[in-house]
Amino acid sequence: MSQSNNPRTWEAYMENGMALTPLRPGTKAATLEGWSKRENAVNKLGDLGKINGSAGVLLAFCRTPLMSLDIDNRPLADEWLQERGINLDGLLSKPGAVQIDSGRERRAKLLYKTPEVMRTHKIIDEGVTVLEFRCGDSKGGSVQDVLPPSIHPDTGEPYKWKGDWRLIPEVPTELLAVWKSHVGPRLAVVEAEQPEPEPLSDTDRVRIVDALTRIEPGNSYDTWLEVGMALHDKTAGSDAGFELWDRWSA
Repeated sequence: MSQSNNPRTWEAYMENGMALTPLRPGTKAATLEGWSKRENAVNKLGDLGKINGSAGVLLAFCRTPLMSLDIDNRPLADEWLQERGINLDGLLSKPGAVQIDSGRERRAKLLYKTPEVMRTHKIIDEGVTVLEFRCGDSKGGSVQDVLPPSIHPDTGEPYKWKGDWRLIPEVPTELLAVWKSHVGPRLAVVEAEQPEPEPLSDTDRVRIVDALTRIEPGNSYDTWLEVGMALHDKTAGSDAGFELWDRWSA
C-alpha cells in the first residue's frame, strides 16, 4: 500500500485538528459537492472512507484555523514583500517553518496558525500571480491546499513536507498586518454560530467621525492600518465600520 493510500496518513492529520476534503487523485479538484462548506468537512474518523488517496486541508475549518502564504513567483514575491518590510528568505529559512513542497521551481507554500479566519487575497502584478494569502472565502467557506503525500498534477510526484506539520507556527504579526491592509477590516469569519454585529448607534457614529476628522489620513501607512484595525474592533467587523474607514482613507 502506497503512502498516499494509507488511511493512517489522513487519520493522523485529523487527530491533529485538520479538516480535510477528498480530491480526485492526481488533481487539485475536490470531489464532494459543497466541499467548501463547514458541514461537508471531513474531520471525523468515521468519514475516513470518503478519502481515496488524495486530500486537501480546509484551512478555515481546522481546530485552530490555518492560513497559507502561497508563493507563485518567488522573485516577484520577494520584491513585493520586501517593499513591505518582510524578508521572504527569512520566513522560509526560519527554524520551525512549515512548508508544503510541490517540487516546482520558484514556488513555495508556508503554513501558519492564524488567530482569525481571513478572506483569501491574491496579489497580481501586470497579469502575473505573485502570491496569495489563503484561508477563508467571501461566503463564509474555506479554500483548500493539497496535502502530502497527494500527487501533484504537473510533476506526477508527491507533495512533501518541509518542517514538522504537527508544530505549525503562529503567523508573524507583520505578515498578518500586511494581509489585513489588503482585505480591510472586514474579515470573512467562518463560524456558523457567528452572531450579526450590533448596528452602529447614531451616537457612536458621530463620535467616531469626529475622532477621524482629527487624524490626517496621509500621516503614514502604520497610522492608516491602525485606524482600520481599531474601527474593526470597535464595530465588531461590521460593514458600517469598513465604510467609515474607507471614507476616511479616501
